[in-house]
Order: sequence, then C-alpha cells, then structure tokens
Amino acid sequence: MSDNGKNFVGANRELKEIYDIALSGSQSQAVKTYLQKMGIKWNFIPPLLPHFGGLWEAAMKSFKYHLVRTVGNSVLTYEQLKTYVVEFKAILNSRPISPMSSDPNDLRPLTPGHFLIGGPLTRSPQEDLREVKPARLSLWQHAQQMRQHF
Repeated sequence: MSDNGKNFVGANRELKEIYDIALSGSQSQAVKTYLQKMGIKWNFIPPLLPHFGGLWEAAMKSFKYHLVRTVGNSVLTYEQLKTYVVEFKAILNSRPISPMSSDPNDLRPLTPGHFLIGGPLTRSPQEDLREVKPARLSLWQHAQQMRQHF
C-alpha cells in the first residue's frame, strides 16, 4: 500500500514485468505455481487524497507542519538541513506507540524505532538553546536549536 508517486508506480510496473517474465520463462512448475499463488498486489491510494494513506501520511503531515514552523525563513546549508531532517526523523520515530509489556513497573514504550533498529532512537539531553538568538550560535548549535523547537 502506498501513495501513487512516480517511483512507486515505476516499481510496480517493474515488478509486474519481472513477474510476467518468470511465469513465461523456463522456470520449474513449482516456481510458477508459487508465484501464481503468492503474487504481489500493489495498492495505491487515490491521487491527491493523502488522508487515505492513514498513519504514514499522518506522520508526513506532522513532519512537514513542524519543519515549516521551526525552519521558517532560515537559510540552511545542505549539511544543516540533512542533520535537521535526520533529527526530526529520530524524534518522530521515538514517539511511544504502546507499552513494551503488561508489567506496570516497565515504563519503556514501544516506538517505531524498535521496528527500524530494534530500539528507541533517542539520545542524551543537550544544553537548552531555545532562548538564545540564532546569530550567537554556531551552525551546529543553530541546527540543534531548531531541533529543540521541533
């Protein structure tokens, strides 16, 4: 299930071509039977209706909303923007989904990061830079300040 971006539509077309070649080629009957049985059906949400995307589109909406409001009119270098996007991604993928266990003493939440790397993507706290004027900060500190505003 995905939106109908060009890269997804192209990947779907490529997979269909490979599937057709595998079925018409000199593959064993067991392989052909398996491919016909399992198959890959790629479903696309309707164009221009991101709310049909559910949770993944909600995450993108949240990302865009906060990115625009924290970066504002700042001019960032490529490295700053990349660092900032990676930091945002880590924050969004560290949000709690549910408790890890039913034990009331276990306060660790299950996060999307657990599905990506097997654990949360959080890191140690840093100096609070939210109230410092951006002109007084290094490029790294400015990127960290925007992350803290996020």
